[in-house]
Amino acid sequence: MINTKLYRVLSKFSKKDLNRLDKFIRSPYFNTNQEAIRLFEVVFSSLKKNKTISEKAAWGLINPEKSFDSKKWRKNLSNLLSIVESFIIQENLEKDPLAQYEYLLKGIKKHKFDELEKKVSQNSLLSSERRKEQSGDYFYRRYQIEKNVYNLTTQFQKKAQKKNISAAEDMIELTKTLDLFYLIEKMRHGIELLTWKRMYKSEIDMLQFEFTAKLIEKSDYLENPGVNMYYQIYKALHNQDEESHFFTIKELINTHLDEFPWEEQQEILRSTINYCIGKGNKGDSKFSKEALEFYDYGIDSGLLLVDDELSPTTFRNVVTFSLRSGFIELASNFVSEKIHLINETYRDNALNFNLARIHWYKKEHDDVISYLSKVDFQDIWYNMDSKTMLIATYYEQEEFSVLENLLTSFAAFIRREKSLEENRRKAYLNFIKMVTKLIKIFPVTNEKLDKLEKEINSTNPMISKSWILGKIVLLRK
Repeated sequence: MINTKLYRVLSKFSKKDLNRLDKFIRSPYFNTNQEAIRLFEVVFSSLKKNKTISEKAAWGLINPEKSFDSKKWRKNLSNLLSIVESFIIQENLEKDPLAQYEYLLKGIKKHKFDELEKKVSQNSLLSSERRKEQSGDYFYRRYQIEKNVYNLTTQFQKKAQKKNISAAEDMIELTKTLDLFYLIEKMRHGIELLTWKRMYKSEIDMLQFEFTAKLIEKSDYLENPGVNMYYQIYKALHNQDEESHFFTIKELINTHLDEFPWEEQQEILRSTINYCIGKGNKGDSKFSKEALEFYDYGIDSGLLLVDDELSPTTFRNVVTFSLRSGFIELASNFVSEKIHLINETYRDNALNFNLARIHWYKKEHDDVISYLSKVDFQDIWYNMDSKTMLIATYYEQEEFSVLENLLTSFAAFIRREKSLEENRRKAYLNFIKMVTKLIKIFPVTNEKLDKLEKEINSTNPMISKSWILGKIVLLRK
């Protein structure tokens, strides 16, 4: 039975939610199917005892006097799953007071409950105005409430209101609320597409989003923190050289971030960090420091955690940016203090790889090799990054025979690895090619170094370009 969709869904419920579902299923308002109740009792008992039960055994408990009927069994599963879905709807509705007002207002209009109209209209508008939130979802809900309140007004009342144009004013406010929803969501979609465009080096037509950004610039909607936040993030990612957008984002985060839903706070923080990473990768050290500040805030606040755990990628990024900024001790302290946040499955790899990187910056090359020998290379990214670090380490130690063998085997691995995106494959292969050329220069002359330097500068994409160029500088006579 554990392979059924019903069982898999219910196994993800907390004990508290299962108890609430039990009450929901037993309520005759929501369910009158007695077989569904008995089936739930069997599944609930199995989950509480952490013991699996076969489909035929479950059937025997529900219908002890009937032989197993697969068609009827599937029907029972489907019926109970439908009730579970209704429960999920009800639970989410209970947690969304604005949605409740929206459906209440629709019910008042449909059934002509004139006695409720005035009070509910006032309370719904007051509730939506008091709720200090800047998400697109919030403005959509607020729009629905304002529209339903407007629709409750009779034609007679609308005509009477024309004398003081209050009806027109109501419609203008209603439209503005709709605009806020649209502009926030449009900019969020634009941000996501810009991220994809940069990550996958793909051609995506952003003209419609540029049009929306220009509409925002010509309006007073930038006064709304939600619109302004996503507009500034979009503009920053669209043109990374225009740094003023970043500092506006930073100010908005300091003053308004808590007005967004938790998921959107995470989204905003990640987008801001991605901007800093992009700038830091171009050599702007001040943005590496900015990234570290946001990482610290995100980890301490929990915004960068998933189920109270820190991803190995985020962990690695913090160490990398700390080292790039010259904060070796900070990186060491971070590793020792935050390693427990990484899931136990990935913890050893994260620890050994990042300690190797720290020792690399300390120029303690024997320790680099020691820690990298403990890294599990089954993870492709640890494999590639570890071998890249080993190449640099063997070069520094002048272990050129070992280095040549590693360059050959690493190139073969990169060529046959199917999961690699083509641009990334080229970046690694170009790195291997240039390191190979560097170690084969003999005798070393400035003329040969100049030629290689020119080739390196014109080669794209390529990882660790600055490191190789630094080696050329040291070889000059």
